[in-house]
Amino acid sequence: MTLQDLQKRNDHFQRKAAALVDLLPGGGLLDVTTALIRGARLIDKYLAKLVQSTDEEQFAQAMRLIEEEIDESVFILDRIDKKNRKYKLAVLDNFLKEGYDLLSVYSLSCDHIISKRINQKEEKF
Repeated sequence: MTLQDLQKRNDHFQRKAAALVDLLPGGGLLDVTTALIRGARLIDKYLAKLVQSTDEEQFAQAMRLIEEEIDESVFILDRIDKKNRKYKLAVLDNFLKEGYDLLSVYSLSCDHIISKRINQKEEKF
């Protein structure tokens, strides 16, 4: 999967998040979907910075920011999941699966980037 493919998948996830706002009775999804969209955009932005980083400080900073946003997004998805246990809406189940899958891809991408960076350093020595 290329960075562009991941960005497209992220955009699709953001559109789906925006459509969830009025899904649960009594609302309550506006704040979490807004936070998910913000987090998805930031993860995308920080991943690009991670790939483009030229020194260790930039690399470490971008990685920390990605990890924070992924953690926050997992927390939010968990909150949605907890709420949905009461209503058992299939559309939310599908959205949650897509969200967790997307975060897994980002996490695996970071692992791959770290491994590649380590290998490049080892080749220099």
